[in-house]
Amino acid sequence: MKTLTLDDKLYLALEEEAVKIGRPIRELLAEAVEHWLLDAELDEAEGGEIKAADREWRENGGVEASEFFASIRTRRG
Repeated sequence: MKTLTLDDKLYLALEEEAVKIGRPIRELLAEAVEHWLLDAELDEAEGGEIKAADREWRENGGVEASEFFASIRTRRG
């Protein structure tokens, strides 16, 4: 078990929420940290996917959206 120091305002808000929903503060903190860590993992995975998609787009001669839509407008009229 480790000790964590929180700003008083943050702790009071957390304490109010814990009382309101009937759960211990330590549970809420553990759950929040777990969610944050999972989000960080997803962000990292998505970052790799975005880089791969960008690389593929460039390799296949991708065009900026504004350029693409401008070419459509030019063809129509």
